[in-house]
Amino acid sequence: MRQDITHLGPLRPLRRILCEVLAVLLWPLECAAIVLFLVLPFAAAGFAEFERGRARECGEEVASQRPPNQAWTAWVVQRVRTAALWRHDIPLMLASTAAGLAGALALVIAVLVLAVLVVTPFAVARGIGISIGSLLVTGPVGTVLVMLVCLAALVAVAAFLIALSMLRDALARALSHDGTAALTASLHAVRSNRAEIVMAFEQERRRIEQDLHDGIQQDLLALAMTLGMLEYRLEADGGAEHALALRARDQVERTLESLREVVHGIHPKELSDLGLRAAMTGLCERSALAVGFTADGDLDHLDSAVASALYFTAAEALSNVERHAGTERASVSLAREGAHVHLSVTDKGTGTARLVTGRSTGLAGLRERLRGVGGGLSIASEPGNGTRIEATARAHGLITGGDAEPDVDDGPDVDDDSALAGAARRRMS
Repeated sequence: MRQDITHLGPLRPLRRILCEVLAVLLWPLECAAIVLFLVLPFAAAGFAEFERGRARECGEEVASQRPPNQAWTAWVVQRVRTAALWRHDIPLMLASTAAGLAGALALVIAVLVLAVLVVTPFAVARGIGISIGSLLVTGPVGTVLVMLVCLAALVAVAAFLIALSMLRDALARALSHDGTAALTASLHAVRSNRAEIVMAFEQERRRIEQDLHDGIQQDLLALAMTLGMLEYRLEADGGAEHALALRARDQVERTLESLREVVHGIHPKELSDLGLRAAMTGLCERSALAVGFTADGDLDHLDSAVASALYFTAAEALSNVERHAGTERASVSLAREGAHVHLSVTDKGTGTARLVTGRSTGLAGLRERLRGVGGGLSIASEPGNGTRIEATARAHGLITGGDAEPDVDDGPDVDDDSALAGAARRRMS
């Protein structure tokens, strides 16, 4: 579909001619790339993209195959490994080379005609006859006829270049219709939006945790202190009032403990204050299981969304081991390797876990959360041989335009109750 560029007016044919001149100037490089066969794939990607850009300059709606935020060198290296190079770029470059040959011949003719047009009047004015084939031009009449013929020839060459430009445009449209660039741009936009949603979600969790800690939790603490004072004053009297005050204070303390669990489940304070290593150490120590924990690398300078996703993945995995694995031991390994952080939770239990797709809770929900920070989750579980849960995330969250780690969806399913509920039940029992 052509783009409406009526605002160009009479400049549109001139722009087409200028673009053809530029294409002819690059034609020797295209020929050299074809002769030097080894550089053909790399050159084809660049020349094909130039053809698409030339078509856009001429008013055609031809999408660029290179994402706007990707460097040329990185895009070319990636492009040569795709089938689109052979389906679209190389044919487009070869067609451009053939069109460049025709354009070069037309420009040579135009230069010769222009030379005759300019030289003839000056030569005749100085009494020098000009021989054009069997025609000898010596007078003004012959000069005017020659100039008219030359002007017609130049108009014909210009029309030929414009027609050649339109043919190039048709080829560029035909060989750029796969929509890869549009899909890639949409994918980059989706990943960028997902990263923003994950960060906003994490910030909201921390805000809620802070509000509960500074608001309701402090009010309950003040109420517990007030009831303690009331209990102290009624202690001497004994009786029903003292027992009622004592029971009320116990209820407030249990509610306060439950609220602390909820706050901790929303966003553990030690995770914000001390970092992932310390938070994971505390998680393993609080577990009812005998958990061996190892950590390696710089784990205290991670994005908060990444640290939170890995923490809750470990918490959910340990909760499932406690409830379903039939074992009292587990091991947790956390390591940073370059730009990625790897988490592994292993047990020697029954090995009947499997990952349920299409659910938003438990490990299935955490898998989606890890995907939001450029990571993934996989489960390896065999009956009688235990379960191994592995999670990976980028140390600094999702990089827009980058590829997320692959996710392994097969394997056994894990019960999807939240780790927070399991922890709360353990502490309240």
